Amino acid sequence: MTASNARWLRRVDRGRRPIYLGVLHALEAAIAEGELQAGQQLPPQRALAAELGVDLTTVTRAYAAARARGLVEGTVGRGTFVAGGAGEDEAGLVDLSMNLPPPPLGLALDRLLKDAARQVLERADPAVLMAYHPAGGSLAQRAACAAWLAPCIGQVETERVLVAPGAQAALAALLRLLAEPGETVLVEPLTYPGLRAAAAHLGVGLTPCPVDGEGMIPEDLARLCARSRPKAVYLIPTHQNPTAATMGSARRAQVAQVCAAAGVPIIEDDAYGRLPAP
Repeated sequence: MTASNARWLRRVDRGRRPIYLGVLHALEAAIAEGELQAGQQLPPQRALAAELGVDLTTVTRAYAAARARGLVEGTVGRGTFVAGGAGEDEAGLVDLSMNLPPPPLGLALDRLLKDAARQVLERADPAVLMAYHPAGGSLAQRAACAAWLAPCIGQVETERVLVAPGAQAALAALLRLLAEPGETVLVEPLTYPGLRAAAAHLGVGLTPCPVDGEGMIPEDLARLCARSRPKAVYLIPTHQNPTAATMGSARRAQVAQVCAAAGVPIIEDDAYGRLPAP
């Protein structure tokens, strides 16, 4: 046992009963105050038990409790380490596969979420919220969705709105509805990883269409529609994921005309459609 990974042992309160809690709290304090760093290896359990003069099961219990709290992690044959080493190794790296908006500046997002949850619970029975709901959403839910969509696509009949348990579920359902295994859907060369995962699961092929700064190029889209006979075209026209490109209104009209002429439906994933000013 080296001095660097055992210095924190002076924090162990030997008067505490049961003593495994003394070891656990010493670990917790050393990590919180930076004495133990993420990725740092802890003493082997037998060596620690011998150093403290306690039974091996005491140390095993302390390490297990620390693991349950997310303080440490370990694998058989390697040892036990302060948790978070992988995250520290990746500090500063940027994931370019996803378009992940940063938290809004000047807003206490956690407080807003708590307030919103409290308001929902104040005007609804939790038992009703936890119960099964009508498939596709209730009339009130579909009406709310139609009102939300109106600034982007205009008024739409409530009967045409379906509520899904998440965008990924909706995409998977649309792919299953529109394409059989082995058939293809046209996408941008860099596209949403969630769609790629759903297509791979369903055996649906994804064919990339050339793009420019606004998205799919209408002439190339028309050529691919004629040659590949796709079952659908998948688009994220506003703040495309992951490139953040946005189609102008003229380009959107051209793409829509090409798809209408070819009889190819468009799956418009418009998660960010409300962000630009109207």
